[in-house]
Amino acid sequence: LPNKSRGTGLMFGADVAQKFLERNELGLIIRSHEQVLEGFDWPFGAGKLLATVFSASNYAGKTQNKGAYGLLTSAGAVSMPSTAGESGSDAHTHGYAFGLLRFVQFEAEHINALKVQQRNQHLINSLIFSRRKELAEAYARADTLGKGRLPASMWASVTKEVLQVPFSLLPMRQQLLGSAHASSTVDYKEFVSRFRLARPQLDAFFPVR
Repeated sequence: LPNKSRGTGLMFGADVAQKFLERNELGLIIRSHEQVLEGFDWPFGAGKLLATVFSASNYAGKTQNKGAYGLLTSAGAVSMPSTAGESGSDAHTHGYAFGLLRFVQFEAEHINALKVQQRNQHLINSLIFSRRKELAEAYARADTLGKGRLPASMWASVTKEVLQVPFSLLPMRQQLLGSAHASSTVDYKEFVSRFRLARPQLDAFFPVR
């Protein structure tokens, strides 16, 4: 149907979205350019068919809407690390064949601090990715009983040593381990496996990104 309120574009229902996904062999539509009060919206039900995400909080200085952005994992991921600035709840996380999707909300006044936190977290994630082989070997050496898990304090110590960072990683457990952060031990193989590119053939280009 024509979108008369906007004067351009078309309005469509869940049946049209479903047919589009099936015809193009897709798992989800993520669209933007429409203000939504919570920063994201599921017009056809949470986690179903189509999501709207809008990153401009307090749009035009007139609307008290939240902003949001989406985080995607690679296929097969079993958990998603929390990110800077969010509460750590998994309420907005949905699983698909292509991976996990979570929307993170924010307010306009939080943007500057959030950018710094996100930048720091990105640097740590990049460092872990580039040294994941060294990490896997160091974890295996520390795992003298061969259980595949390490006490959280030992995991943090080994990770810090391999990454050669001057600060403890224990305070970042929630961001790095996601929903597994509350456990007293860490499945280090699962942890390392999450730091990979969606297209492994591009690994060789990572150092020159």
